[in-house]
Amino acid sequence: MVRAGNRRIPAQRRRLMNASLPRSRNETTVQRHPRRRFARIVVRRLLAAPLLHFFLVALAVTGYQLSAPQREPAAISPKIELPPSWAATLCRDELGRSGALARGRELAALLRRGADDEILLRVALARNLHRSDPVASARLASNIAFIGGRAADPATLMERAIAMGMAETDLVVRRRLIGRMKLEIEGAARARPVRDERLARYLSHHQRRYRTPPSYRFTQVFLSAARHGPSDLEREAERIDRLLRSTGAAPGDVAIGDPVLAGASSTTWSKADVLKVFGPAIEHALDEAPVGRWTGPVRTALGLHWLRLEERIPARVPALDEIRERVRYDFLARRGQAALARAIESMRTKTQVMLGGVPIDRVIDRLEHAPGSLRRSRPLSIFEVEDCADVLKLERMATGSPAQPGGKRS
Repeated sequence: MVRAGNRRIPAQRRRLMNASLPRSRNETTVQRHPRRRFARIVVRRLLAAPLLHFFLVALAVTGYQLSAPQREPAAISPKIELPPSWAATLCRDELGRSGALARGRELAALLRRGADDEILLRVALARNLHRSDPVASARLASNIAFIGGRAADPATLMERAIAMGMAETDLVVRRRLIGRMKLEIEGAARARPVRDERLARYLSHHQRRYRTPPSYRFTQVFLSAARHGPSDLEREAERIDRLLRSTGAAPGDVAIGDPVLAGASSTTWSKADVLKVFGPAIEHALDEAPVGRWTGPVRTALGLHWLRLEERIPARVPALDEIRERVRYDFLARRGQAALARAIESMRTKTQVMLGGVPIDRVIDRLEHAPGSLRRSRPLSIFEVEDCADVLKLERMATGSPAQPGGKRS
């Protein structure tokens, strides 16, 4: 009960009076549309959520990075100049790897691989991979930090290293960028789908690679000459021979003799493995043995062998369903290598590699087709070299350093 002046107003009448009072537009809308009220509550809570604030900040930073001016890739130079010392470095690396100095066609292949790597490196630098690749950029920054640039941020250190030419001279960065280019080219080719028709055609063209060799599935009972004396060996051999021929023991029932690599149960061995492990006597015996019967004893340097041939398996080419994954892997690897070769060939047409002022293609062509045609006791230019010994000699002439001991031709 509420008083109004001197009168008391019942609660029911008071509610009717309040309902008749004019209401604001927002209150009326909320009462008539409860979904809008729920939406407002959800929006308020979202605006107060820290996760939303973090997302908006990250979105703003990403937008700024995308809208910031990007560094334009440098144009690939149509000519790459390499000094003779570059070829000498290749020769020393090959000497350390193989222990011999390359000559003739071997030197030509070495120069070709090195020139192709230089082209790939220049393409990677033109695409700014030395800045975007995390391994290369971290390596460049750490090089400058090591020599006293710790106060600067990593991006500044990296740019200082690039200005000093470390992207082209640092061995780790070079290998990373060249490997990255090869992986990208091969990966793009390997990512394309392969139909079964292509795999079947590849299998038919490379049957020799997938052909299984002729094999034997056989059981063996063995007596070791090292474990038995001559008299004991003969006595035990008679007992085993009599037991096998009288009972015709099945492969799973054989529990006599000495342990042997093949065991007493049925095992499958290729013809080449039988010849390698047991020798020609066992291989010849299996060729002549009837299927399902015991043969022997066959004497070898190891002892006495009784053989029971279960199956003679001829050489065959497996069906595609049996070796699908292996064929697919080999096919994609071949496709990636072919794509890389085509890409490098295309790059060669756009860039000329010069070695000591001479086109490297001329040097490689002479080493491949006319080795020894310009033999001299002392080469006068890189074009006249015949092997890595000449390359190293030419480098010493250019630097004026004395001859190194032990510089014999391989």
